[in-house]
Amino acid sequence: MNPPQLSEVAQQQVMTNTQLMLESQSREQEIIRNEEKFKAEVEQMVAENQAEAEEYQRDIKAAYSSMSSIIGSEIKLDPVGD
Repeated sequence: MNPPQLSEVAQQQVMTNTQLMLESQSREQEIIRNEEKFKAEVEQMVAENQAEAEEYQRDIKAAYSSMSSIIGSEIKLDPVGD
């Protein structure tokens, strides 16, 4: 190989390395966007589940209160969880 050919090969290698680096950066940014999207979706699901659990808790308390009224004796609810 003569020097002009070496220069061409080196230029091609630099271009290939630059392209690979840009593709890698693009993929990293896509991964970050996907992680952020996933995190937001999980947070939304947690909020929805929390709201649903709170609604069930209110329904259960109301049912126990009604039952207490019917039987004329207070029914004690023991906390669960927290």
